[in-house]
Amino acid sequence: MKSALVPHPEALKPDAKGRVREAGSDGFVLKISADQRSVVWAVRFKHGAANIFPRNDGSVLCRRGDNLFYIDHNGSVTDGPTLEISGSNMALDPKSVAMYFGGSYRSATGLEPYVNPYLYKVDANGKQVWTAYGWTGPIVGVDQLRLVADSPVTSIRIGEDGKLTLTAWSDGGNTVLGQQPYDLRLPAKCGGFSSSTSETMDVPSFTRYVGYLPTSDIPTLINIYDMYRLPNGEVAVTGGGWTGFVESHDAWVPPWYVEHRTDEFAMAKGGPFFTIFTPDLNNVRIANLTPNASGLRLAGRGHGGAHDLVPGQVDQKWSRRFPTNIRHAVQPKNGGGRDGYVVLVDTQGTPNPPAIPNKTSGVADKRQRN
Repeated sequence: MKSALVPHPEALKPDAKGRVREAGSDGFVLKISADQRSVVWAVRFKHGAANIFPRNDGSVLCRRGDNLFYIDHNGSVTDGPTLEISGSNMALDPKSVAMYFGGSYRSATGLEPYVNPYLYKVDANGKQVWTAYGWTGPIVGVDQLRLVADSPVTSIRIGEDGKLTLTAWSDGGNTVLGQQPYDLRLPAKCGGFSSSTSETMDVPSFTRYVGYLPTSDIPTLINIYDMYRLPNGEVAVTGGGWTGFVESHDAWVPPWYVEHRTDEFAMAKGGPFFTIFTPDLNNVRIANLTPNASGLRLAGRGHGGAHDLVPGQVDQKWSRRFPTNIRHAVQPKNGGGRDGYVVLVDTQGTPNPPAIPNKTSGVADKRQRN
């Protein structure tokens, strides 16, 4: 097995007071053989892991902080450029080799918004090409706009067509993510967890994804954990909701609004979920809960990756009420402690029609019933 070492001397440099910070543990990038029986090569990153992104030429782009490295198919490492600007979330376009960084910065004005989103495009040489969003508090807070909801960009994915899909959260409807990133006077088309952004920074599709309780007319919180763009343009997401998750009629767990037709006291559900959106984000193909399988991360064939995510309170709450939906299980029962799950979803062939009906029949608004 071939191995290589990438040093990180900056991690051991003393600060202005002569103190040396505690260096982090090492990270590794491994290439596994096709039969998955051996390691072909290993690259060790001293004092910290690196984000990895496959490129079309067979090499791997690695990012550690603001520094880039390239690993060829033989496991040899070469230094790349230093990024002029970066962010907490990164995506690489394998075709153009352009990099995109998204995240948020904290406002120093003492007024809302306290969390402001940004999206940067950086070329292969590490130079900034453009900035989307990145508005300052004094601009979004003017009386004509009042787009002051906290709104960070949380993840970025790039489709085969080169367009971006973003996920974000917002603590209110008056968010800059509902507007075009280059002009706050123009609304995003369609209508936030996701925006598909082209090279012109135009947002052709945008949607808000929330839970909802029709009987009390109250929207509820949803968290997005991960997102993946299918080759046909559809967008798959996983996450968790406190209550009132809106299931499709063919959900894996019986939908609440179907149960409500015969039982007005049926409890609205929540917990971990898996949803596939249509390419325009106007509807869903399927939306269903995945009880007990919290923290699911999405990976397509040749894309994506696995991550460790500790279940949050929302997932643990609902895991006590609904059993895990198991099919063709590898082990006959829970092995004790916290089990892991792999869910294989067949998305090939002709997609189902949009699953959510225009109006949920059998559910009357609480105010109307009174």
